[in-house]
Amino acid sequence: MESAGSPENEDRRLAELLSYEVLDTDSENVFDQITRLASEICQTPIALISLIDHDRQWFKSRVGLDAQQTHRDLAFCAHAILKDEIFEVEDASKDDRFHDNPLVTDSPDIRFYAGTPLISPRGYALGTLCAIDTQPRKLTESQKTALKTLGNAVIAQLELKRKTRDLEQVNQFKNHFMSYVSHEVRTPLNAVSMFSTSLLKEARKYDLPQHFSTNLKHIQTSGERLLDIVDSVLDVKQIEKGQLKLISRSVETNLYLTGFFSMLSAVNASAAQLQWQISGVIPQTIIVDDTKLSQVITTLVNHSLKQAAAGTCVSCTTRINGQQLELSLTGPETIVSQEEAHYLQASQISFDDTFYVDEAFIDLSICKNLLSVLNGALTVSKADTGQITLQLTVPLGTAGQGDQVFTREEDEPLAVRAGVSLLVVEDNEINQIVIASLLSEMNLTFYIVDSGEGCLEFLSKKSVDLVIMDIGLPGISGVQATQVIKQNNPHLPVIALTADVVTDRKDLLSSGLNAVLTKPIATNHLVRMLNLYLGEE
Repeated sequence: MESAGSPENEDRRLAELLSYEVLDTDSENVFDQITRLASEICQTPIALISLIDHDRQWFKSRVGLDAQQTHRDLAFCAHAILKDEIFEVEDASKDDRFHDNPLVTDSPDIRFYAGTPLISPRGYALGTLCAIDTQPRKLTESQKTALKTLGNAVIAQLELKRKTRDLEQVNQFKNHFMSYVSHEVRTPLNAVSMFSTSLLKEARKYDLPQHFSTNLKHIQTSGERLLDIVDSVLDVKQIEKGQLKLISRSVETNLYLTGFFSMLSAVNASAAQLQWQISGVIPQTIIVDDTKLSQVITTLVNHSLKQAAAGTCVSCTTRINGQQLELSLTGPETIVSQEEAHYLQASQISFDDTFYVDEAFIDLSICKNLLSVLNGALTVSKADTGQITLQLTVPLGTAGQGDQVFTREEDEPLAVRAGVSLLVVEDNEINQIVIASLLSEMNLTFYIVDSGEGCLEFLSKKSVDLVIMDIGLPGISGVQATQVIKQNNPHLPVIALTADVVTDRKDLLSSGLNAVLTKPIATNHLVRMLNLYLGEE
């Protein structure tokens, strides 16, 4: 018996085979169909998809053979992977290489063998698709062609499986990364929002000069806008579908517009000047997706200011005309190039609900996508004076079908039982300071620990009435700690506190948590939660 040698590139060949992660996996119908077809076309009782690893041949699919594998030294396929074309043995009993091979002298009594090498796109022979008979024979040319074609189909399926696996890994990494970004971005925003709110109260309490309150209000507004944008960007389900949803809510018109444009003026870093005004009578409230509208206006204003020459002025006029918001942005002709103007108004570009970014006009492309979601329109016109005007219109009014409408909530007074105490589980020092400040203002008794392990140790020695649990903790997670708590004290309320908006709220609630609060913590949401679980009986 003559054993086959190893290919010159054996180490790389084995690495390539292992990269497919197919060895010792369950049978799959797609591969079984290929082997059955090979058996029928070649008119042989046995057909195999054989993969050659370091010391064996392992069968991913087999027809007419019970064995799952054999030693590599016995394998006809080990000879076949040394060839570029079909390896054929017409009568193994008369072939010097195989006549005394146990697979010939004993079951399965091989006489005829034909195997086409399974060569990966990178040029490595992983194994074979082979046809075997107990009688001597020879394949016709058409059978050889069909066997080779089926071998290519095996490789195509292996490649597809690998690409699918790689894509799943990329998606898993993306989800983990988005969770990380969500937590790490929202955590400092939590501090900005809460501390600016606290300082704003202090400025009013001590009657500090108006510019203190104004600047703090800009910080607060900027933080809130940035948080809204972060939340919309991190909506993984929308991103995966390539879609953005319209999320309308009721906003106080004057507060929204004056705060927004004051913030834009305050943070303008260009040499050009921004002038803005609200024209005409405006309603007390409007219903609009203010987050996306803010992104559109911010993009257009910043783009125009960046393109305008030093010392020039870009003016912005906003009015409410019936059921639509109209905004005119006027400046020197440099604020929008001819190509940009054509792109903004191109009617042949239809985004529908698909989010697509044109690399040539990145900021304006995003703007146009968002404007499409808002069902708005944008025109560009040039006056005889040479000035350019961008005219933006966005419909207002009642939310469309499927839209969410958020109205301003009245502050709810704190009404909890006397003597209650809370345990806060939070590892981030800034977040500890923020929530401690909130609870201190409410005159509540609370304790803080920085880990899930610390939480369980604390509760083993002292009882509390409610636990506020951060989810992303070092060591055991907040979910794991909650599950232990519920085993020992199923009636103790545990409220999730997370800056990760990617994590599914339903998953958190199904794991034993009673409710979910997100960072930055809205004071009225916290108060409502405390009243619900710690209120008077």
